[in-house]
Amino acid sequence: ETWSRWGLRHRHDGESRRKTATPPTLDKRASPRLYIWEFGQALWGAGPRTEEWARARCDDLEEGRFAELLATLRPHVEECEAFRLGLGYFETNRERMRYDEFRAQGLCVGSGVVEAGCKTVVGERCKRSGMRWTVDGVNAILALRSCVISGRYEDYWERRAEAA
Repeated sequence: ETWSRWGLRHRHDGESRRKTATPPTLDKRASPRLYIWEFGQALWGAGPRTEEWARARCDDLEEGRFAELLATLRPHVEECEAFRLGLGYFETNRERMRYDEFRAQGLCVGSGVVEAGCKTVVGERCKRSGMRWTVDGVNAILALRSCVISGRYEDYWERRAEAA
């Protein structure tokens, strides 16, 4: 048996553990999707039933069928305290999980863009071989690098001159 972050107990043997389905790519949707998979595993263990249930619930989440998602979680609230907490998480963060609406507005819902930006700004400048930075030094260089990359370098210096 193993325990998840919600305190859910997962039953498995060596064979079923290797076949445990994992959620798709890790992005801003990773936490709610991971919770859905953990709930399915708590109900049925690893296997095809869990995979089918979890994929359907993740589709509900992605496609804006939030009421349907909550309706499938509610019957299990009495079975386990973790389901009650999980349901509370989904209800509390509902506004942050409107992925269908965000995509319709042309917004990114994954973290890939941010991760690529961090790699460009931080990795290419501050993680070169042999580099050592103080916190103040790296903060200063990252602020300047961000200004250069975003096309706001001149604005940065104008604001600094005005503040002086």
